Amino acid sequence: YGPGTFLPTLEEDKLSFPNLFLFNHQIYFFIKYFFYIIIQIFFLNKIFDLFEIKNKFFIFYTIFSISNFNYIYSDDWHTIFSYSIFFPIFYYILSFIKFKKPKDYFFFIFFASYQLANGHFGNISLHYILIFLFIILQRESFFFTKSYFYLGILIFFCICFNKLYFLTFQHLQF
Repeated sequence: YGPGTFLPTLEEDKLSFPNLFLFNHQIYFFIKYFFYIIIQIFFLNKIFDLFEIKNKFFIFYTIFSISNFNYIYSDDWHTIFSYSIFFPIFYYILSFIKFKKPKDYFFFIFFASYQLANGHFGNISLHYILIFLFIILQRESFFFTKSYFYLGILIFFCICFNKLYFLTFQHLQF
């Protein structure tokens, strides 16, 4: 908690694979950033395959971008988590809109709720606004008539209820 506030100033990734290596900080940070970079490479490659882009040199620029180095060099550990998980979220929403498979929608819900439960809400809110605008600009509304859409929304709120309740309660105190 920060000075004079009940809101936490640092979010942590509580359910992350590299947390198994907390006993050694050097191994922990190496595996953590290596794991996040692998997530970025894997899902950016899948996004390129979805659009049938053959020149994948842009993956190199994304991985060695200033934002990635900033997250690694500074103490923005929760931000690199939110940034890395955005790649699978964006891939699964693209795949869901293109192929209309419920499996892709539930993977999108899983990664979005995982990001919200463990990431920094300030960064995540910008990701969600971008995804919301992307869906609106696609002019796809086939999923509103499907029952799995509402089941996914319910699952999302059940997984993230604790964090949403905490943020709402703290907001109402100010």
